[in-house]
Amino acid sequence: MISLTDIKYVLFGVQFNHSFKLLDYWGSIADDILYKSEYFNSEFFSQISTQYTTERSLSNPITGNILTLSSNNLVFKYYIKDPKKFNEEYRQFCDRINKYLVPEILTKYNLVIRRVGCVFSCEMSTSDLEVFSARYFKENLQGITDFRFAQKEVTKAGQLWHGVDDYINKIYTVGKIDDEKEYKGLTYDFQLHYKPLQADIRKKSSEFLKQALIYFKKDVITLETRKNGT
Repeated sequence: MISLTDIKYVLFGVQFNHSFKLLDYWGSIADDILYKSEYFNSEFFSQISTQYTTERSLSNPITGNILTLSSNNLVFKYYIKDPKKFNEEYRQFCDRINKYLVPEILTKYNLVIRRVGCVFSCEMSTSDLEVFSARYFKENLQGITDFRFAQKEVTKAGQLWHGVDDYINKIYTVGKIDDEKEYKGLTYDFQLHYKPLQADIRKKSSEFLKQALIYFKKDVITLETRKNGT
């Protein structure tokens, strides 16, 4: 029903403690990303935001790729160019995060991390949406194709270690999910909440992104269709 080739975009988001000075460094951050990084360049992001309010952004209106930064959030959204090469593009997506965004922004500017998230967005036909919704609704409620719900679970570290209360939150959104591209489907938002908060995730981000893809495959791709509401 759903495969990796149906993924339209992937997104990495970080929520951190409020940093009042972070946006003061935006000029230096943007300059490094566009002209000094081996993972990004001025073609990858062809536009820089000119309206400086509560967030800054680099974007490409043709590809849809965008990086936004505010005083407490960083979001990197990447549209898959070739669905048949998803694994290769996801690896490059992870490299841009693990080898640049995490060390050169999150760590360099001493941001204290509260939560990280990875989103997979899939385009789906109406019939596939109905089949997917059948997994979660009883037979007399079939036909629902716009809904949202979350599933929470404790991490292994949260189960094993005293003082660690990390937890995973998986958010499913089904229906019209992308206002810019105007398509229907499903987004799977895999979030890891840190308790206690983390001052440095350079050794954690790679494993998190691997885990996000594993959970997506398990929860969305390989999950068998429910029948008769059971």
